[in-house]
Amino acid sequence: MADNSLPLSLSSWMEKSTNPVYLASRIELRRNLADILFPEKATLQDKERVIQESFWVVDDFFTEAGKKVNLFLLSELPSQEANFLKKKGLITPTDVQAGEALILDEPEEVAFELNRGDHLTTRITKGGFQSEAVARYALLLDAYLGKKLRFAYSKKYGYLTSSLNEVGTGMRLILLGCFPALVNSDRVETLLNLGREGKEGKVQIRKVELYGPANIFLLYNRSPLSLSEDEIIITVESVAQEAERLELNAREYLLKKEGLKLEDKIWKSYATLEYSRLLSFRDALYNISIVRMAYGLEIGMEKKIPVRISSQIFFGSDPDILGVITGQKSQEPDDLRAVRADWVRSLLQTSVEEKEVSLHVG
Repeated sequence: MADNSLPLSLSSWMEKSTNPVYLASRIELRRNLADILFPEKATLQDKERVIQESFWVVDDFFTEAGKKVNLFLLSELPSQEANFLKKKGLITPTDVQAGEALILDEPEEVAFELNRGDHLTTRITKGGFQSEAVARYALLLDAYLGKKLRFAYSKKYGYLTSSLNEVGTGMRLILLGCFPALVNSDRVETLLNLGREGKEGKVQIRKVELYGPANIFLLYNRSPLSLSEDEIIITVESVAQEAERLELNAREYLLKKEGLKLEDKIWKSYATLEYSRLLSFRDALYNISIVRMAYGLEIGMEKKIPVRISSQIFFGSDPDILGVITGQKSQEPDDLRAVRADWVRSLLQTSVEEKEVSLHVG
């Protein structure tokens, strides 16, 4: 069943965001088979059974839809490729153990992580602000799986998971957003308070320190236990919409306050991305964040770097991702600076060429 010929490219959702604030929307549903111990206590034979039964059911679902999925045994992947999956968020960042696997559809929008924490974690990701779409699709898929696989479920508590924090719906609805204007205008507390206060504090908003200079924040429901699936969707989407409004308003505020000073800062960041021959991960994150601050403002940045290209630069600049998609075996920061600069320039050039073709055809 296993393929293990992992696609060495960006996932399709990394290339499709057209939202000025949100880079990606993701849903996670955690499930366990009723008659098998949680993965931490399960035998290797038990884990192999989970893999086999889960793959058969998932494969049936996608075959009926005329689509294909592939199975990857994680312990058989090179460490660079395992790190690649972790950085793309397709598997959790814990060490890989025997008996763990991943089922992927070909666009890599739908992933099923097997025996890592829970028996089955369904993870669906789309570019931009599509929280309701990913959630509805996940619940449709989960209903199909639930008819074929007997999940551990309590009438009192809901779905039983290996972590008490996930018991209940087992659902996490997550949005990944870039909020440079709120940070640069010293209004970031407004964003954080929105999570603390909105809908009785049911949404967590926190900065992703790994991407420090990019001003990236995660928005997600705090507990899968206290709300139903529909309530989680409505609550997270409502807070996310307000957060987007705050960020876009902050961009307008900065432009009115700083005028040419802000435009100069944005265009210098664009020039760094377009002309650098050595580009560190930190510099790539900082400059793409400043560039994204131009989206929603009438200064013409979308013509130079479309939103979807800025998303590719953000995701692909990570050393663990960049090394794989460019075929660079070394992941030393100094070795990757030139590779990153070349890759970013090629993306920008491709964008220009596509635009010229489009204008010519039009």
